[in-house]
Amino acid sequence: MFMAILDSLGICMFTRAAIANEKQLLVDLVNGFTGYDLDVDWLEKVSTETIKDELRFNELAGFTKENYRMPESFMKTKIKSTGDVFDLTEEELDELRL
Repeated sequence: MFMAILDSLGICMFTRAAIANEKQLLVDLVNGFTGYDLDVDWLEKVSTETIKDELRFNELAGFTKENYRMPESFMKTKIKSTGDVFDLTEEELDELRL
């Protein structure tokens, strides 16, 4: 969800490493720039609503759950540095939708 709020605010995704999921820092940046008095709850709500809006847009554009599946090679190819693979089941992927 963090990337959704960065996208919505027009903040470069490469700042993510500096912000490192520090929600309060991001809220402080927004408040400092705008003069608003927002809080972390606002940030989380906007993030969730942004993702819901994106999913609804995709649904109206004809996307189905198959469009959200990773290529089979993601499940088989291990990441060299960690040995991890993308190993979520179809059911787990379906549960991730908000």
